[in-house]
Amino acid sequence: MGSNTGIVDRARGLSMHLLKQFTAFIILVTLLLEGAIARKSGHGRFKVSCGSHRASRCSLCPLGKDGTRHGHTWCNGDCHWSRGRCQARIDYGGQGAYSPNFYMMPDNVGSMGVFK
Repeated sequence: MGSNTGIVDRARGLSMHLLKQFTAFIILVTLLLEGAIARKSGHGRFKVSCGSHRASRCSLCPLGKDGTRHGHTWCNGDCHWSRGRCQARIDYGGQGAYSPNFYMMPDNVGSMGVFK
């Protein structure tokens, strides 16, 4: 009976190993397919919309494929022209502008005349 336990344990270990290998294979195939789709659609390298074209970052929006600088006329979409260069409209990760939220109850209840 003891020898059967060893065989069962080895079979269980082999099953877990194969399951892990199969899972890794599925993840790899998924990532490869997603990368191929992104390359085909052009969204893998091009992260921002410049308006009528895309670029990997806003600072590259004004540049044509031949290196010609088109300036502010090619800086649109996710980007805008400011201080002589093309910049992101939204500073991701930075602190946003203050916007009061009148739907939150203030510390002093009733101070806005809304929550009486």
